[in-house]
Amino acid sequence: MAENPPIPELMQFYELSEQNPEELLKQMAEIRFLKEEKKEAPEELLVLSKFVYSLTATKKRGFAEFLLLDEYSWSYSTPSNFGAYRSRKISSMFPEAKVADISCGSGSQLLELCKETAAIGFEKDTLRYWLAKINVNLAFHLKYIPIKPPIYNLDGLSVEAQALAKEALVILCDSWREGENYSPDLKDVFNIYKGKFIVYELKPLERINFVLQRYPFLFSKSEIEYFGEGERCSRLTVYF
Repeated sequence: MAENPPIPELMQFYELSEQNPEELLKQMAEIRFLKEEKKEAPEELLVLSKFVYSLTATKKRGFAEFLLLDEYSWSYSTPSNFGAYRSRKISSMFPEAKVADISCGSGSQLLELCKETAAIGFEKDTLRYWLAKINVNLAFHLKYIPIKPPIYNLDGLSVEAQALAKEALVILCDSWREGENYSPDLKDVFNIYKGKFIVYELKPLERINFVLQRYPFLFSKSEIEYFGEGERCSRLTVYF
């Protein structure tokens, strides 16, 4: 399968994560220090600084400190601490089952899955796909994960993704906002991945309340998770 062309501004960081990850981690540490001191990064680090946050902010949000995250991932991705909890839960429910993360974003949840079981990732947004590949390289270098999971720049509901996820018993999906709607819709995930176990995440709080009012049976199959700055960051994870 042909790989989509990399985004130019990320290519240098992807190559560095492959060939000299220690240098990339060193640059990231310098940026974190400068952001902690509320200082501007030097010109040669300005591009990289768009994807790096201060250590204090990173810990507050619950992300692993080595992750590169775009603005959307920073706001909406599953924090590493919740991803770790969810991965342990999935592993206990479905021992040794392969998991397909069909909306893996920058890879924060996918990395936690890799600690517990075999996993595969799909991300249709090309920027976040390349960020995920960089994060996988860094995580493997740091021995955060035992093996690099395959990641594909595909819509998780596409025919190609379905074929690649054929051996996965569990389908994990973190829905994302598209205008006023959320994608992929829970019904679409069920219809496309019939016979699979589904783990589906919803956010923000208004969306959670709407879904629980409309489908009250979900109360017995779900957990409401809270993190960060109050209810604004609430999410609901449903286990089918």
